[in-house]
Amino acid sequence: MAVVIATYEELLATQFAPRRYQIFLLAAFAGLALLLAAVGLYGVVSYVVTQRRGEIGLRMAFGASVQDVMLIVLKQALLLAGSGLGIGMALSLLTRQILANEIFGIHFLDVPVYVGGWHL
Repeated sequence: MAVVIATYEELLATQFAPRRYQIFLLAAFAGLALLLAAVGLYGVVSYVVTQRRGEIGLRMAFGASVQDVMLIVLKQALLLAGSGLGIGMALSLLTRQILANEIFGIHFLDVPVYVGGWHL
């Protein structure tokens, strides 16, 4: 029987390797979801601007500046993003118990996690 000598850090690394892999996958899929949300928001805003091209042209013909038109478009984009963020936060609050059971160190209502997610 061979005796294996390892440091405490090596023992911890082997112990937590599966959980670290799961967290890496969770972070990768969260990043992918964020990318898909950004591309989707861009697509929706682009579609809306294309549909409102005539209205934008009329507004500019009647004297609206480029900043005024951009403000209208940005206001609509922020409304879309804000409503999506609100719905997402509401759903995350509904499913927080599942995360609290699955991820070590996350409590039932862990405010830093929600604040960190809000600033992404």
